[in-house]
Amino acid sequence: MNRFIEEGVHIKLLLFKEKPLAKVVNALPQRYREQLKGSEEIVSAIFYTKDEFVITSKQAYKGIQKLGETENRKIAVAYNFTAEAIKIFKEHNFYLIQHSNFTWTDQQWKDNLSSR
Repeated sequence: MNRFIEEGVHIKLLLFKEKPLAKVVNALPQRYREQLKGSEEIVSAIFYTKDEFVITSKQAYKGIQKLGETENRKIAVAYNFTAEAIKIFKEHNFYLIQHSNFTWTDQQWKDNLSSR
């Protein structure tokens, strides 16, 4: 498991490099599994494990960098993503799985964290 700290919050992520989709699906909590159907298709995925947390553009770049290059379908999984993170992942051809679809910007999420 990889970890990094942003805004004083530990961010943990699981990386799945060139694994069968079924293995990735089985490693995810139920709320995300419902959005994917397991198969033997080989994929590479990033799972941000922090519950009820929004992934920012900075975290998106770090996850993409840690995952590295791949020719397989790429998937990013998290509770939620900021608008900027969504744009970055889409530019890198990631399929996104998220529990919440409330729209945040990086700045709004940063302000939210600092007000806690």
